[in-house]
Amino acid sequence: MFEYLDNATIQNAFPAGHHAIQIIRKQWAYSIQNRNKTGLKEGLNSPQDELVKRIIQDIETAEGKPVAELSSFTIDMYINIIVERIEQLSRQEFNVNQSVGKNLLNQLRAGDVDSLKK
Repeated sequence: MFEYLDNATIQNAFPAGHHAIQIIRKQWAYSIQNRNKTGLKEGLNSPQDELVKRIIQDIETAEGKPVAELSSFTIDMYINIIVERIEQLSRQEFNVNQSVGKNLLNQLRAGDVDSLKK
């Protein structure tokens, strides 16, 4: 789900993902039903706004009801999917080497600071 985020830039996917998460968490005061009339939260450019609308639309289509009616469990599931997609995109765009990062983290946890200086 949300495979189209893989083709978005991190500059668009990150704010769009953040806004979509806020919408499905029901933390913003504006009406979800009026989002297409009023646009989304200020500060989003057009590609970001379109990604948010698409994310919300995909969730509503998959669930067969508005996001405002989703259970906490379902909301958490979709938040995790969105976050995983954005993390994956970030790793690709910033050429993150997870194995190097895990080794560094393990060394830090083990208190092996001297090996980090090498």
